[in-house]
Amino acid sequence: MPALDPSTLPAKGRALLNVIVDEIRSGRVKKNDQKSFIPYSEALAALGQSHPEEFSGRRLQREGLNDLNEWTRLSPEIPKICGLIVNKGNWVPSDGYPESHGRPTGGNWEKWWLEETAKSIDYDWSPYL
Repeated sequence: MPALDPSTLPAKGRALLNVIVDEIRSGRVKKNDQKSFIPYSEALAALGQSHPEEFSGRRLQREGLNDLNEWTRLSPEIPKICGLIVNKGNWVPSDGYPESHGRPTGGNWEKWWLEETAKSIDYDWSPYL
């Protein structure tokens, strides 16, 4: 399957990708350290959204999370970078994240998730920014 075409990522998804990649490049996000990942509310704040603590997960879905997640699903070789966005209460993504990638939430998806986040941290995202 060919690599993803950067032009197919909607603007809100690209803005969120920039936020995540900036956090990776700053060194804030670390492999296998869930508490270094980005809470939904922090991603919303970085996107310039007011009141980022209010319904942050649902709001972030509309502000690019769903677009970015769907875009990465189109190409198996692209790491699933949305896994770096987590709930602040438990430091894991919402149930919708593993389910959107065919991983039942009741199953052992956490190992796969941490592998994808590690790949995301190492990946060269520059062609897509």
